[in-house]
Amino acid sequence: MAGSNTMWFALCWIIPGHDMAIVVATNSDDPSAFQTCDKVVAKLMAEFR
Repeated sequence: MAGSNTMWFALCWIIPGHDMAIVVATNSDDPSAFQTCDKVVAKLMAEFR
């Protein structure tokens, strides 16, 4: 799930197989916010493997 209110952007990954959810948010409306947040989520997920 991802969304923006034009001032903030948030991305949430729910990983039921690991009983885990990761939420990353930024106070940016930059068009690259999704890609940046997605990279942060990928790094966090790598820590839990």
